[in-house]
Order: sequence, then C-alpha cells, then structure tokens
Amino acid sequence: MIVFQVGKATKLSRFGKGRIDREIGVRKSAEIVSLYGLNFHVLDAEWSNTDISINELQNLLRFREKFAMNPVTILTISTRRDDAPLRLKTALKVINKYTNCGLCLVAGNQRYLNEYEQRRPAVETLQKFVESAHERTQRTIFIGSEGLVGEAAKLAEKYDLIPFLLLSQNLEEDLKVTREITGGMPTAVYAPTYFANRKADDDVIKHLLRYMLRRRWVYERLIEKGCLSEAQALLNEDFSNNANQHLKHLLRELADKLSINGDMERVKSRIQQLKRLGVNILVALPIIEEAEQVKLFALCAKRV
Repeated sequence: MIVFQVGKATKLSRFGKGRIDREIGVRKSAEIVSLYGLNFHVLDAEWSNTDISINELQNLLRFREKFAMNPVTILTISTRRDDAPLRLKTALKVINKYTNCGLCLVAGNQRYLNEYEQRRPAVETLQKFVESAHERTQRTIFIGSEGLVGEAAKLAEKYDLIPFLLLSQNLEEDLKVTREITGGMPTAVYAPTYFANRKADDDVIKHLLRYMLRRRWVYERLIEKGCLSEAQALLNEDFSNNANQHLKHLLRELADKLSINGDMERVKSRIQQLKRLGVNILVALPIIEEAEQVKLFALCAKRV
C-alpha cells in the first residue's frame, strides 16, 4: 500500500534577489517543513536571478541535517533555460552527496523563459535531461507534467519517475491518462493553498492572480469570456474595490479549480477528494509564505 505523503513548495523569489535574504528565507521554510512533519520540500524554479544557487543548495542540505525530521529536499530545474545543463551537472554532484534529496525536472512555464528558450522543444529537451539525470543519480526524480501530461507519463514509466501534475480543471482526466500509461505508479499533485473563512475570497484572488494568469487554460477561458485585459489590470489594482461582480465570480470559480482554499473543513474535504482520485503526494504552495498556513495544511493532511 502506498502511503499518502505531503510537501511544501517554496518560491525563492518571495525572499528577494539578495543572496543573504534568500538563504535566510529558504532555511526558515525548510525548518517549517520539518517542524510540521511534511515529507517533501520542493524548491521551485522561476528565474535564474531568484532561484537557489547550487552553493546555497549545499548549504541548505548541510543546515537541514540537524533537523529531527529530515524531509526530502527537491530541487526543480527548468530544462529549457540557458543555464540548465550546467545547473544539472553541478546539482547532481551535490545531490549525490546527501540523503533525502532529489530533483524535479520541468519543461518550464513560458512566462519564466526568454524568447530563445521558449523556442526549444519542450518534450525533446525534457527527455534529454531525464536521461542524463537517470544515468547519474539514484535519487528521487519528479517530472513536471504541465502542458505535456501524456509525454511526461511515458518518461515517468520508462525511467521510474514521479509524475507531477498541477491541480486544475482537468486534473481527473490528467490522472486517468497518467495511470493508464504508468500502470498506477505514485503520482504527485502541486496545489496552491490558502486558509481563510469564506469572507476572504478577495484575498485568495489577490494573492493567486499572477499564478492563475500563468496557466494556459485560465488565460484561454478569460479570452473566451472577453475579460482578459480587465483581469490583467487587476494585478496593479485593488481587486476588492475595482473588479466587477461578473469578473469576481469567474475568477473565484477558476481559483477553486486550481487551488485548495477556505476553512479547515473545506480544505480537509478537498484533500480527501484528491486522495480518493488516487493522488499519492500532495505538494502545497502556500499562497502566503506564513508558518501558520503550513501548520494548518499539515493538520488537515494528517486528519484525512
């Protein structure tokens, strides 16, 4: 029987571009993950000037060894980025020295790539990195499935990786496709989370809007409804005061499809639903980088 596991994703851009602030921030995040008994700490890939450096990763892995609970630290590498080959090569030297660490290989969201990087073929590039990593490490490897669910599942099945899906309106179908290809291998899901009462819906949208607009299906839905420009304008405005009611309703509907939000009972219910769908690992991205948000997620996960 596969045990249900949980983790936390960390976006280092939240800590600023300075090395010291970033290192302090990611260490604090690692401490919180350990304190509340989560199984994984996933370090997201965004931009080269905000991602954790390999030296900082090694410092984090050393620092982490003193924890009573030592979660698996997962370094995400965006394989189409210019720095990806060197990043993988140097990261593997560090990862192979430590236990409880691994990789997440992703094709990379277009919004984080320059024009040249965007032109690199997603599947072919991802496959090359998977093959290289598989040859050079026995550590855990997640494979990001955004935009290429079937292709990622085939690579997962061939190289014994963990498919990593995004919570979205298509999750049930994505899980079905993944299971059919992998034969029921462990599958992970990445989900933004936010604890609040139902009166805080505006806060959910305010903190989640940038993430929402990076999802292609959300982008296309807003175009279909003729309100993409208005939604984009809200990035620099007060959502609660300036959004019309129709747009608010639509954004809340979309937010509920790609995030887990609400009070503890509602969050617990969503986690139970994901378990029933066959999700084995749930990685939460707290919409707000606060210890209390991680604590509540951990409590809910333990009660399902």
